[in-house]
Amino acid sequence: RLCVSVLGGEQSVRRVFEHPTFWAMASRNYENLEEGIARLSPEEREQVTERLHDPGGEITDDAVVQTLQEEGRMPPEDPPPGGAPGRDDRGPSRWG
Repeated sequence: RLCVSVLGGEQSVRRVFEHPTFWAMASRNYENLEEGIARLSPEEREQVTERLHDPGGEITDDAVVQTLQEEGRMPPEDPPPGGAPGRDDRGPSRWG
């Protein structure tokens, strides 16, 4: 909800970085990322690096997001507060 509030322009992004839940989640995700990278072969690491530098980037398809939500692997999206733009109305960003 905090992230939705920040994306909706209601709160500063600093609030996210001040929240202890953010740091707990970031730590877990970073550890998972390190473990995953360690398991890759040198060729696979090179492929990942190339994809990261692709200016076109990748965007997760809405159907994949919906499936993850239905499986309980991703929380459902709350309606944006204050009429903030929906997922498809935001336009491109540096995050893809």
